[in-house]
Amino acid sequence: MECPLNGECLSTTSLIYKATVTSIEAEPKSETYVGLASNDFKERWRNHDTSFNNRKFSSSSELSKQIWKLKDKGTDYILEFQTIDRAAKFNPQSWICNLCTLEKYYIVFKPEIASLNLHNEINKPCIHKDKMLLDKT
Repeated sequence: MECPLNGECLSTTSLIYKATVTSIEAEPKSETYVGLASNDFKERWRNHDTSFNNRKFSSSSELSKQIWKLKDKGTDYILEFQTIDRAAKFNPQSWICNLCTLEKYYIVFKPEIASLNLHNEINKPCIHKDKMLLDKT
């Protein structure tokens, strides 16, 4: 599996990325998706790749739904990824997750690069918080 971030999949952590899906048709159309990778991008890419190739996971993200929509129509596509920003994960001292906040910022204030994202994503809680807090057992 080749790294879609110009060979930086292992060295790139805590990032906001943009995925662009361009259909190869008479009138090509591009859709974009903004996501985050809290660990190295390779782990996030592996999850995306699984959802693109296994119908069981076809609804795991809006990006995978778009890929399967094109596949079901028999339309070829080009998928490109790029890093658009970086931020720190949840900080237990400030109770702020800059990474999740930044992802939401791009979805809300830069909709031209997040055409596939749903705005209900901005209401989701931080996925990093529980990992950073001490166990309460």
